[in-house]
Amino acid sequence: MIIMLCRSYDRIIPLLRSQLIDALKQYLNRSLEKTYTEERSLYVQIYATMINDAVNLHTAEQTNLSEQRIAEHVVHLMQIN
Repeated sequence: MIIMLCRSYDRIIPLLRSQLIDALKQYLNRSLEKTYTEERSLYVQIYATMINDAVNLHTAEQTNLSEQRIAEHVVHLMQIN
């Protein structure tokens, strides 16, 4: 039973990651519509992956930063260009 649950869990995580990144891309694509034209799809992909990875680091407790500090860093990186 435990092995079946682990296998199910291993299948669900990539699906959830994919769905989260897709939702982030849709949101970012709308949000960046006036900021970027030609390069928007590149920035949308980069930002969505960056946000997802930051969430993964936090939820896996691989960082001591608070959610607020992580968000501040992500926003800062998005404003650099």
